[in-house]
Amino acid sequence: MNNLHLKDIRVELGYTMKEMASVMGVTDGAVSSWETGRTKPSPPYTEIYNQLRRRLDEYHTSKRKEQFTEQLQAIGIIGLGALLAYLFSKKE
Repeated sequence: MNNLHLKDIRVELGYTMKEMASVMGVTDGAVSSWETGRTKPSPPYTEIYNQLRRRLDEYHTSKRKEQFTEQLQAIGIIGLGALLAYLFSKKE
């Protein structure tokens, strides 16, 4: 995980450096140093970032699925059979 990903995770969570540091139990200087690439977080902290990234990815995947389902329902497609019929009835 590179320093850009660390900052992306923090920003996506809506945390300031100070808030992220508080959550992680480190100083905001440590978070800054990780994000700028001056130093790298030690394994316990890298694992925390990895877990956060996985959770954020899961959240976005489920949100995309939810939005897709809502879009299908909005045009009257409910269920796999209806989706397949819709997809295969479209003329290209």
